[in-house]
Amino acid sequence: MVALLVSPRFVEDLEDDLAVADYERRKAEGTLAGGIPHAEVRRLLAL
Repeated sequence: MVALLVSPRFVEDLEDDLAVADYERRKAEGTLAGGIPHAEVRRLLAL
C-alpha cells in the first residue's frame, strides 16, 4: 500500500485548475451555459 501526503493547499490548487480547464473546455465546445444575474441569485437566496 502506498500513501501520498499532500498539503490541502496543493489539493485546492488542483481543484481550481480542474475547474478552469472544465470551463475552458465547455466554452470551446459551445456548451457553456449562461450565468445567473446577481439580482436573481439574491432573490433565490432571499437576500
